[in-house]
Amino acid sequence: MFCRVPYIEIGGRHRPYLETFFANPTTGLVSSKTLSMVDSGADHTLMPFSIGKLIGLSDPSSEEVLSNIGGVGGNVGIITRDCVISLINRSLNKTYTFNEKVWWVYPDEETKQQQNNLIEKIQALRTLQSQSISGTDLYSYFELEIDRIISVLAGINNRLEPGVLLGRPFFNNFEFIQFFHKDRENEDRCFLNYKVARQKPISVLPFVPTDR
Repeated sequence: MFCRVPYIEIGGRHRPYLETFFANPTTGLVSSKTLSMVDSGADHTLMPFSIGKLIGLSDPSSEEVLSNIGGVGGNVGIITRDCVISLINRSLNKTYTFNEKVWWVYPDEETKQQQNNLIEKIQALRTLQSQSISGTDLYSYFELEIDRIISVLAGINNRLEPGVLLGRPFFNNFEFIQFFHKDRENEDRCFLNYKVARQKPISVLPFVPTDR
């Protein structure tokens, strides 16, 4: 099976993305469409916390131990889960579905406690602010402090949302993967074809532009 991966501009940077859906094989719940970055350097397929919760992946049992990986802003916990991943092929108007194991980013107990503590502080400050007079220095102080804590909470939440990475195990569904740039004027920026093996790409070939 052959897969072509376009480079798409997001936030001013071009990266190789595929349109995907994720589903829980147990419940059948399906995510909304998301752009997943194809990462030949990733050893695993990585799913953010929000998508896993949306499709109802099971929380870790008391016997399961979270693993830790380095992420933006610090380490994050992960747990392995079965997942169904569907790719969208717009030119053929089809989707292709694969059974995969994913690393699901999940908050460890320390992270959950930090989140709960910050939420409680915000609630307490809002109660105090409601008892002060709008427009006064005291009211403004509470407003600034609430904004500061919300910013800290957002930073913690962002660690749980690294974006979807389709790693090398996902490559094993294909005999060949080609990366290309959707903008033909920039096609020289993407010049890799990957032959796929069971463990990792085994060779890199020059990209030969073709008519699309």
